[in-house]
Amino acid sequence: MSALASKSKSAAVAGPDAMEAGLPDLVESATDDHETKMAYDPSARLPVLVVLVWVCAVASLGLYCASFYFPDLAAWRAP
Repeated sequence: MSALASKSKSAAVAGPDAMEAGLPDLVESATDDHETKMAYDPSARLPVLVVLVWVCAVASLGLYCASFYFPDLAAWRAP
């Protein structure tokens, strides 16, 4: 495909706003043969508990891996 043909084809494709103009909000059919309009909420946030669990997990993994790197920390794991 030539560069000119590629540009003309991409110009013919409608943008997301034009494609979602006639779609109902968050309604799906039984056959699911159409696109569903989905709103994006940039203000959505993760719950604090989820963030704390991930921070603890990553910090624990870092300390566990560091115990193999530093001899003094590895001695704590010795029986």
